[in-house]
Amino acid sequence: MKANRGEMKVEDFRSGHKEWGNMDVSWNKYPAGIDPSPLFKGLPDNLCQCPHWGYVTKGSIKVKYKDHDEVISESEVYYMPPGHIPVMVEDCEIIEISPKKEYQEFLEVINRNEKALRNDNK
Repeated sequence: MKANRGEMKVEDFRSGHKEWGNMDVSWNKYPAGIDPSPLFKGLPDNLCQCPHWGYVTKGSIKVKYKDHDEVISESEVYYMPPGHIPVMVEDCEIIEISPKKEYQEFLEVINRNEKALRNDNK
């Protein structure tokens, strides 16, 4: 299986996804300053519980855990175990692979919180 960036249709604030068997593969592009913490409300400890493996192709990400922070920079591969929040330090692009089941559970909470936040801002 393979995919190029064009097939995933990456846009600002968006992710392009492909499902490969029981994994979700995404190419994500985010502007600097994105802190998705409010979207994680309702997850255990209000932290992402889905593990992710990835590669930063541009920029850097600060990953907040309960007991420490970690910065992942351009050209580095990573593993984010359950219990994290990624904060975009710089404009960044990442390629990420996640277990499909856990990722779908995560997205359900994120989408619900995003909808609630939009309704609160009306």
